[in-house]
Amino acid sequence: MASRQTAFLLLILAGFSAAACSGDSERKIKLTEDKSDAGTNVQTVSSVLQVDSATQHSLAILRLENRTGDASLDWLRRGLADMLEAELTQALYINVVPSNKLYEKLEQTGADGATQDGLSAALSAASAVRVSSLLSGEFSYDRGQLNIDVTLYAVATGQILLSERVSGEGMERVFRMVDELAQRLRDNLRGDLDASPALAKVSLTDMTHSVDAFKCYSEALESIDRVQLKKAVEWLTKAIRLDTTFAAAHLKLALLRFKTGEPEQAEVLLKSARRHAHKLAEPDKIMLKIFEAEFAGDAGKLVEGMHDLLKLEPYDTDTRLQLANNLRKFCQYDRAIEQYDMILEMEPDRVAAYSELAQLYIDRGDIKEALWYAKKYEALQPDEPGPYFVKGRILKQAGRFEESIEQLKRALEKRADFQKAARELAESYAELGKKELAIKFARKWAMHEPTPFLRADAQAELAKMYWRFGDYSAAMRAVDSAMQAWPTHAQAALAGGEIAKSLGDRKAEQKLYRRFLGAFEQKEPGDLDNYQLSNLLEFCTETDVSVERKIEVLEKFASAEKRPLQRQFYDMHLGILHLRQKNYGRANDYFQSNTESYLNLLMHFPHIGWSSAWKYTVEAIRLQPPQEQYDLSMFDEMLKSATAAGRTDLEVVSGFFIAQYYGKYQNRSKLESVYKRYGAALEDRWRLIGPFENPGFHHAFPPEREIEPEMTYESRSGKLAWHSAEDGASDGYVDLRTAVGGAGWATAYAAVVVNVPEKRKVQIRLSTNEGAKLWINDELAWQVYRRKEVPLDHDIVAVVLHPGDNKMLLKVNNSSGDWGFYFRVTDENGRGYPDLSFTAIDDAAFAGR
Repeated sequence: MASRQTAFLLLILAGFSAAACSGDSERKIKLTEDKSDAGTNVQTVSSVLQVDSATQHSLAILRLENRTGDASLDWLRRGLADMLEAELTQALYINVVPSNKLYEKLEQTGADGATQDGLSAALSAASAVRVSSLLSGEFSYDRGQLNIDVTLYAVATGQILLSERVSGEGMERVFRMVDELAQRLRDNLRGDLDASPALAKVSLTDMTHSVDAFKCYSEALESIDRVQLKKAVEWLTKAIRLDTTFAAAHLKLALLRFKTGEPEQAEVLLKSARRHAHKLAEPDKIMLKIFEAEFAGDAGKLVEGMHDLLKLEPYDTDTRLQLANNLRKFCQYDRAIEQYDMILEMEPDRVAAYSELAQLYIDRGDIKEALWYAKKYEALQPDEPGPYFVKGRILKQAGRFEESIEQLKRALEKRADFQKAARELAESYAELGKKELAIKFARKWAMHEPTPFLRADAQAELAKMYWRFGDYSAAMRAVDSAMQAWPTHAQAALAGGEIAKSLGDRKAEQKLYRRFLGAFEQKEPGDLDNYQLSNLLEFCTETDVSVERKIEVLEKFASAEKRPLQRQFYDMHLGILHLRQKNYGRANDYFQSNTESYLNLLMHFPHIGWSSAWKYTVEAIRLQPPQEQYDLSMFDEMLKSATAAGRTDLEVVSGFFIAQYYGKYQNRSKLESVYKRYGAALEDRWRLIGPFENPGFHHAFPPEREIEPEMTYESRSGKLAWHSAEDGASDGYVDLRTAVGGAGWATAYAAVVVNVPEKRKVQIRLSTNEGAKLWINDELAWQVYRRKEVPLDHDIVAVVLHPGDNKMLLKVNNSSGDWGFYFRVTDENGRGYPDLSFTAIDDAAFAGR
């Protein structure tokens, strides 16, 4: 039956879980020097350092000094340090702290470590970044021989722990010299840890056969540290040209292409890195695995890769930052905070952690905490645009648009090309009704994005801005520009379609959709990267282009798809499309192969939103043919698994899926019992009115002043009256797009009465798409400005309800696309109250109050 194969879809995009690291008991490492070069006069030293349970020795490497007198060899200052880092990071017992962290501290003192005073500053900087030893050195020529001399210092005491020299004839031997030097350092740092596990070492000559290629790679790393990404791309391109098998350069360039919005090029480079993966050091092999998993949407491998990297580099705060950022991205806020706190414990002045924590608390809706972290961020980087941008975002989400604008303008004063601030400024000015300034900054953002993909994003948002202010011809020109920049950009096509639909121009809407689909039809099967695939699937499920044509296009690409997860995406979307055509047998064929993986996958994912996955399950349940006996076994199993795992979000949604069957088959008593269990009002208890046009977040329409169930109001779309929130599904979600009609730049109100027998502190758990305000008994209790969907129970408002009836009024704004909300009244554990009830505002018991 179709009911048992309907719910996988886009869940893999939702995120991942992370495991904590643990280690063995504390051990000691003895550092000894065993000099074998009789031609040098260096004291042999030994020292005992304490390390913690992970038995890692932390090391920072200074750039070596050029004593050759040849300025053309200056690149070796950093180049030799990068070579040593590449070699030493392959030892499990050595944690090499990235050099940019050390030099951030050194730049604050103006020292470079070359003089005695500089060395003192370098030791101080090394102490600040929590490393136990510091390696400095120089290289010189002596009678035709290149010499590399290094000295290892104990950071706490300044004591020399080890000194080494390696020599060779000319640059052609530099890789072998560094290999030899790295081996001596590894042997000395390992000390008596004979039982410590070792990795298969990849030497520099294994990584690349070209010293010139490594020079370009090192220059690229320097450019990345300076946030000069364009230069970094140029250097890495040169490195690959010099050595086409240089896997580390392919991987680094893939990451940059991905970051700058060029996913097709990134995927090609990833494939090259994979072909030559045997030339990667172990940390880079894991990074390849992580990036491939992220690119493919494979949450399981992403989790595994992050876990492996943290075991290898438990003190690498960059790795922890990446993990924390991903957890934040997927709304795993508490786990993300744990990781950020660990980073700040290791690096109290880590700027990125304060920045990300500020933005995490924005997402969480805690404006006070967000501003506290933003101020810490500003104290560390007062001359950079980032802190003011973050504060601007916080204030914008709080609905404090004037204050937001002041902060965002300061960000642009610090750096005129800081495009993220221009985007936020456009939104804030638009909310204040300042059309010219809103358009100015939206165009500034759109004109200066560096890549076609990002320009398409910006042009699509510019189109929505023009649409908002009623300039439809300019809006459609912006849509055209977006699709010229990136012909397979779904958001541009969907925005253009909504604009045309709002004008009643069916011909223009369909022409735009045919253009988008035609761009895919020109592609060969097997050519789609994951971003193109997600764009195609979104388009096919969200538009009313001929279903037969969409099925034909999807089946063409699905037939050539070799990747299992991507094939599942095709199957599930094709199943939905066949259900819409009432081709129940074909739908079952596509759903059948995905059932077993569904529950296993769900248990690994954090909270997700209605639009990202649940609505397709809801639709599939609604579309399946009537059955004499409906089968709830899959959802019962999901409910049990979610309850056992403490996954309240999944438990609630599972319960609502079951409730949808009760509603579909008119089992009213069981339907009501599910809604009561989760503290939700049945959809028919809600009263809605809308869509009002949306001139701004703070614009007050009549329902904000007084709820009059019998009143009607004039709107651009005609007369509006309060009505029941029937949206075709008993799924706990009030789908405003279906229930009130329209979605583009619109506002709707939803009202219900909550009755409690005595005074009670409760949690109101909300998830709104998009910005919203909540009034309780005519008092504003909560508000948030946003332009995105959030997961179930994303916002929790603790309030005290008085005995008897409590009037709830929820206002929800929308710019485009899906529109709606979840609303639950629960205890602190997310459970409904058995003695709490919901009443419609026009019920006889409430009328006139």
